[in-house]
Amino acid sequence: MRKNFRHSRLLWGLLVVLILLGTSGFRGQAAPLAAIALPEGRTYDQTHDSGFIDWSGTVYYEDFYHDDLSSLPPEEGGTSCAGGCTENVTRIASGSSVRGTFQRDVTYFEAMVAYEFVGNGVGTVTISACSSTHSTDLRKSSSSPAGFVSAILVVPAGCRNWEVSASGGHVHFRSVDAEYVTPTATPTGTLDPTATPTWTMTPTQTATATSTGTLVPTATFTVTATATATTTTEPTATYTLEPTATTEPPATPWVVTVPVVIVIQSQEVSVKNSSGGSSSLSSVAVTPTPYGATSYLASAGGASCQYALRTFVYVDGNDDKLMSPNEGAEDLEAVYLNASYTRLGVRYTDEGQAVFCINPSLAGQMLYVDLPYLHQSQTVNIPKNLDQDVEVWFRLEPPTLPIYLP
Repeated sequence: MRKNFRHSRLLWGLLVVLILLGTSGFRGQAAPLAAIALPEGRTYDQTHDSGFIDWSGTVYYEDFYHDDLSSLPPEEGGTSCAGGCTENVTRIASGSSVRGTFQRDVTYFEAMVAYEFVGNGVGTVTISACSSTHSTDLRKSSSSPAGFVSAILVVPAGCRNWEVSASGGHVHFRSVDAEYVTPTATPTGTLDPTATPTWTMTPTQTATATSTGTLVPTATFTVTATATATTTTEPTATYTLEPTATTEPPATPWVVTVPVVIVIQSQEVSVKNSSGGSSSLSSVAVTPTPYGATSYLASAGGASCQYALRTFVYVDGNDDKLMSPNEGAEDLEAVYLNASYTRLGVRYTDEGQAVFCINPSLAGQMLYVDLPYLHQSQTVNIPKNLDQDVEVWFRLEPPTLPIYLP
């Protein structure tokens, strides 16, 4: 009787363990041991399941309603969320994180995280890549729908790890974008076999025959075959390296492989300010910190604003992925447009920086920053709950020499 009772207790204990193991994996904590390096471009959060994003702590998927200028991933339909949509995204609890690795040096990196109503328990997101970190408070006071924004981080040279973590509340995370340094071409060698003759002596067989007549003892015959040397050619393959460069000069003299900074002559353009006087456009557009609300033009970003869109344009001469004042592009035109490509204003860089006032009416919108002389453009999502300056970076490679001119 006691033996049967023990047997029953063991069966019940085993059943409880199996139930606990089944429920502990309910939130998808089958995280890979080490994340595969991010591919170029956008990587959505669901790639955790295929090994590109690691989870640490309490992290799981959930359906999340948001209204912004993003679009659903292709596997979820790809439709625009401009009028609001529900998307399956990653929820990172306070004290938890998602992380991964880079293939090589990074020229651009961003993570998309959501601003939410403070009553929902949202906290602060911290994006880090080795020694570089950036934190953003994602709480907003209004109860309007949540909205995703791009949080950009400058990645130091040689860094191969990134992380997005939550503190003081949860964070909703949907994707990361990574752009890499173009790999340097290296020469390759081709093997061309050549035949080298070797000489080998092959002697012919020598036969000696002696015939003796028994009836006539004086007649003796001797046949002798002489040895002659013959030569045979046996080719031996040897290999010589003839290097061929994988990168050749352009076929036409018009091709330049990287953007080249064109320095524009300093321009003084008189414009009317809010007090009715006139001032230099550069003195209004370029400044270390934004001017007061009345110093901005209503037609170029708004006459009443508190925060600015800062544009950084520089040539990374020492390839350290960081910007110093002497690397900044001088007097380079930056054009600011809204989502319908209506021009909002123009600024000119000073030591690589241009400052454009953000009118409160632009909050929650997507803007374009265009560098017409370099044929480059970037999109910027202005947060709905705007509480700090927004930055956009243009890192330019030094020109490859020689440059072929017509």
